Amino acid sequence: MRRTCCWVVVAHLALGLAAEADLIELDAIELNNPRLGKEPWGVAACGATGMAYVACIHGPSELIAIDVAENRITGFAPLSGLFPHGIEVEGTGRRIYVANYGGSVAIVDASSLSEVVNTTLAGQPMDLCLLPPHGTAQRVYVADRQNARLWVLDADSGGLMHTIGVGNYPNDLCAHPLTSRLYVANLSDGTVSVIDAAADTLVTTIPVGSYPEGIAIDIGLNRIYVANRDDNTVSAIDGQTNLVIGTYPVGESPRRLAVDPLSHRLYVANGEGNDVTVLSSGGLVEGTVPAGLSPVGGVSVDPVAGRVLVCNHTSDDLTVFPTTPPWSTQTIRIRFGPGQLALAPPIENDDDPASVMVANGWGDDVLHLDPLGGGHPRTLRCGYAPTDIATRLHDGLIAVTLGLEDALILVDGETGLPVDTVAVGDDPRGVCLREDRDIAYVANFEGGSLSVIDVSTGTIIDTIPFEMNASAFDVGVDEVLDRIYVTTWWGWLWILDGTTHEEIERVNLSGFYEPNQLVVDESHHLVYVNAMNCNVSWVVDGREGNILATVPLPGFPRGITVNEQLRHAYICAGTQLVGLDEHHAIFQTLPLPADLGYCATDPRTHRVYVGGIDDGGGRLFVVLDRVWAVQPSTPVRLARGSSNPISRGQWPIRFQSAATRSGALTIFDAAGRQIRRLAGEAWDGTDARGCRVPGGIYFARSGRAQLRLVVVE
Repeated sequence: MRRTCCWVVVAHLALGLAAEADLIELDAIELNNPRLGKEPWGVAACGATGMAYVACIHGPSELIAIDVAENRITGFAPLSGLFPHGIEVEGTGRRIYVANYGGSVAIVDASSLSEVVNTTLAGQPMDLCLLPPHGTAQRVYVADRQNARLWVLDADSGGLMHTIGVGNYPNDLCAHPLTSRLYVANLSDGTVSVIDAAADTLVTTIPVGSYPEGIAIDIGLNRIYVANRDDNTVSAIDGQTNLVIGTYPVGESPRRLAVDPLSHRLYVANGEGNDVTVLSSGGLVEGTVPAGLSPVGGVSVDPVAGRVLVCNHTSDDLTVFPTTPPWSTQTIRIRFGPGQLALAPPIENDDDPASVMVANGWGDDVLHLDPLGGGHPRTLRCGYAPTDIATRLHDGLIAVTLGLEDALILVDGETGLPVDTVAVGDDPRGVCLREDRDIAYVANFEGGSLSVIDVSTGTIIDTIPFEMNASAFDVGVDEVLDRIYVTTWWGWLWILDGTTHEEIERVNLSGFYEPNQLVVDESHHLVYVNAMNCNVSWVVDGREGNILATVPLPGFPRGITVNEQLRHAYICAGTQLVGLDEHHAIFQTLPLPADLGYCATDPRTHRVYVGGIDDGGGRLFVVLDRVWAVQPSTPVRLARGSSNPISRGQWPIRFQSAATRSGALTIFDAAGRQIRRLAGEAWDGTDARGCRVPGGIYFARSGRAQLRLVVVE
């Protein structure tokens, strides 16, 4: 049966947005599995099953299972103990043992990923190992870092058998199944304790380097390796003589290590260097493999799959690479912490709403999302800890600053592949791209300067230093005025000429405040600046340099964005999204269930995209700024056959008003979803697919003019 529609037009085209403004949370998109844990510390691979297991310090699920061949998370489980650290799998893969630093040891059934035993211990279990580590486990040895001892547990029941005294702050241990010897790295003593497991007695103590934190054994060579954190070295011990036979330099702050029993290579995770040193059995450096941030927790080798797995504590991920060169790396992400956001061109066609780029604040990836369509088209790998991201909408060029690498990465928006890497100043924080020129600006925090880059050639064409090396935090541009705006600490907003890069004015933002994020409203030549240490936002006249308003905020301000059409600004302040109206007054604070970071707004759909982190990880909140126009009391009913806007026997509606002479018109439903975008043609009551819209309330918007429609079936 054909649907018949008539149209009731309520209101005239409002030339000003008036009466009511609402910020409404429409959606919360999860950026990672919220059931996974965070801050991975220990990792153990089992060659017999091809599985690896990761212990995360915090929940909700502290134990994670990974298919090593596929680099894929296959399962997870909560643990009842606090702060899991050390982890080991018995040889057949049947059971997993976890040392919980909060005072217990967990035994987990691998097939069901369920905890079957939890033994409470009065101390600080840091790491553990099994003897024998292959076959049916008999005993579990656990390092008690607090009390200079090992606990000896029954591996089946988890019951405590007895203790063995070792050196101060035992941190890591390993076992040799053929000689029944245990080796314990004692942090504060600078020693290794050797235990005869047959009698559970101390055999000898071996001096090694400063602050030995990690230990591993090459069973075939009967050689024990110790990572000396403060010496940046590895000590090699002969298991027969208990003598140090070599000391090898490695990377910065070696923390953990593992041996490939087939090639006898040693893999050393350097906690401050964020990399892995690969040593031959003779102690020669064969290569250095980049890892994630703070690979301090664990390294494990699956010799059957030929894979090395490294836990990256700060970036919440694992680095995986082959045991043989070339050592190309892959990343298994556990948690996503949304950092900076930027709008990007629509995914499919220009009539679609803009897509969104979300940088992982501590990871090595940038997500390209279609928030309205629910799609996740791709993940871009740009490097670790991106500090800012900018996009150029007319061609999709993406610019990402990497503070740890002092670099700007330029990415092709269509392919998602890096096209150039530009070395900039020290610790780059903010970046912006011009739409009218092939220019990018980068604010260098520690460098106290602004880099001007020709993005067509990937070269720096100018560097502008700031007086007293003032730390530059963020940068924006007003292309209409051809002005550049830079925030620096100690309360300054610098205004530079966009062509000559000379200083035009320096705005004092009230003393020793620490301005950080800024955003520019080019349509009205306004600059909004947040200050992190005093919970305020300033509104500055971008032409005259005058402070127009100082807005107190309800929390710590991070991201800020602006909708130039509505003349609204939005600020992430603690757990609230703060909306500022055209008079620079707060019109609403919207609580969101997360610690908010950064934001971006789409002026076509009046949506604000907000990144936040809660107990379940990263989320992207979609917020609608719903602004209704004033409505007259008497509706106007239009019937079939009217000369305008109904014509030619259909139901097309053409809007004629001084406010809409451009002819461009966008139709939204009551929830703010874009239904149709028109470029001069009349609306026939269908959506973008040509299907008739159902009855209900709709809004037609052209520029700042708005019309409310009621479709009656």
